[in-house]
Amino acid sequence: MLAVPVKSPIQSAKELVDYAKANPGKLRMSTTAKGAAHWIQVAMFERATGAKFAVIENPGGGSYIALQLAGGHADVGILSFSALFSQYEAGNVRILATTGPGRMRGYEKIQTLKEQGYNYGIHHRGHHPGSQEAAPGDLQKVDLHLLRQSDRFPGMGRLVHEQI
Repeated sequence: MLAVPVKSPIQSAKELVDYAKANPGKLRMSTTAKGAAHWIQVAMFERATGAKFAVIENPGGGSYIALQLAGGHADVGILSFSALFSQYEAGNVRILATTGPGRMRGYEKIQTLKEQGYNYGIHHRGHHPGSQEAAPGDLQKVDLHLLRQSDRFPGMGRLVHEQI
């Protein structure tokens, strides 16, 4: 997911990219440690759009990114929906686009980056539950089963149950 704090004036992926291109390095992009999945996604996003961000590398996973966005300590982040879910449901962040190959069931209003005109769309297995173009067969079933059993994300079980 490509997300910003809810108080951000940026309302779309286009606005984000246009601003970042006009002001290289001004927007703070929160991500994971160098070489980790979300860090790679940020590098791919910069390459695909021509935007340049001040990258904030964190020692942990997507929860660090979600908290930085919700607290206004970062201007933008790319992270998994599972890490962003509680902050999104609480109204603390705005999702500009999904970075996956398809829209998520139950969240169809959130367009993909590809639909918004950017040649970008990856599938990070297990991070786009219910994607209409989710992981193939058995992998998708395993991902959804594990998420349903998880108590780490309150409300995630309900969301995943609705996707099956």
